Amino acid sequence: MNNRGVVGYEIFPDRFNASSYKEDMLDWEIPIQKKPSGEHQYDFYGGDLKGITEKADYLKELGIGFLYMTPIFKAVTNHRYDCVDFFSIDNVLGTEDDLKELINVYHKHGIRIVLDGVFNHIGMKHPWYTDPQYSDYLNRKNGEVTWWGGHIGLPELNLENQALRDLLWNHKDSVVQKWTVLGADDWRLDCAYDVGYEYCQELTGVLKTLGDHNTIGEIWSYPSKWVKNGVLDGVMNYYYRELIKSYLEGKLSGRLVCGIVKKSIEDCGIESILKSWNVLSSHDTPRVKRDFSKHWRLAVALQFTLPGSPLIYYGEELGLESESDPHCRQPMPWKDLDANNEDLLFYKRTIDLYNAKNALNAGNFGELDYANPNILAFSRFTDRIDDYTVIVVNLTDKPQEFQLISNESSLMNGSKMVEVSSRKKATIFNSMIYGKIDAHSFEIYEIEINKDGYSPYKRL
Repeated sequence: MNNRGVVGYEIFPDRFNASSYKEDMLDWEIPIQKKPSGEHQYDFYGGDLKGITEKADYLKELGIGFLYMTPIFKAVTNHRYDCVDFFSIDNVLGTEDDLKELINVYHKHGIRIVLDGVFNHIGMKHPWYTDPQYSDYLNRKNGEVTWWGGHIGLPELNLENQALRDLLWNHKDSVVQKWTVLGADDWRLDCAYDVGYEYCQELTGVLKTLGDHNTIGEIWSYPSKWVKNGVLDGVMNYYYRELIKSYLEGKLSGRLVCGIVKKSIEDCGIESILKSWNVLSSHDTPRVKRDFSKHWRLAVALQFTLPGSPLIYYGEELGLESESDPHCRQPMPWKDLDANNEDLLFYKRTIDLYNAKNALNAGNFGELDYANPNILAFSRFTDRIDDYTVIVVNLTDKPQEFQLISNESSLMNGSKMVEVSSRKKATIFNSMIYGKIDAHSFEIYEIEINKDGYSPYKRL
């Protein structure tokens, strides 16, 4: 990946697409039922690798640049975070050859493949737990095995054991090197905060020796230390998600949010932020419509206009709506794939705009000064003035006028900015932008440059 954000798509493999009918699998239309003692973890719908491969054209048409699959290695549950063999594909999903074909097809479409590395814990049926000869591979406290998050059934690994780390990522025949050489591009590191700075850095360093490969860590905190000194290339940016959610709930002002984003970029570097995933929903959260309610489109607008790589959780573009785990892991509603699906049209427009505009996928972030407390506004920019883009959000029930004070010297007096969808215009005077935004809306402005005749931008 170069220094540019990319639109990603997260798949929960059991629930995305089944290539064929399988006995003992739930019917695709049966809703997920939460069961006592987590028994729903053993309900399978039959999604598989071949089914994912079949949908490569769909994701290419959607405008996706990378595909992240939650774990695909042999396990007992449908989520597969309880791995029993890191070196084998779960036979419910398919074979190693199926994965090779998936990678080849997606690569032909220019889509990178991200695998989920769960290296902090395993399942209870893994030989490292059941066979005493591997006892040193397990984390212990007072002689007792520790369980990840206190969840009995997920014994933690003793990553201080050099032999274990060699088997997971350091050696040529390790887990990470096997699947990377096979064709995987990048790794999402589950519970990267548990793996820790030192071992994330070690794993990231190994990947760099193999070529153009990145690590993205599951981090639920301020990203700064995680993206410095080669620890990780980026994070799942739940930090930005919290900022967006707090703003849309009225807990933070627009100007405060923009100031915090600006500070985070200064701390982390724009390259790391662009590689980090802007997450609104995932297999661990409620879906966008449920969590952001009437403001969900504003949330998506911020997901795609703040610096980063927007990550779409499968089905959001078709209108899936539900509370958190396990309900957020329902089967993909392919029956709702329709050219007139309003959610799909909205996501497609947003993705197309992100992919087309350098300012959004590769630009820096600029604070704007403004007096109106009822809006949020910022700029995205490159060294080319024709990339200069301004984003304005209005949460309120009434239209809001704005005067945005920019420090961009190449904004030409008396010229216009035009909104990319509505084509309404805002006026520029002395690097200040004047306009009006509708209630409950977002607007994205670009500079109107006259290609025929006089233009004050001709030499800028």
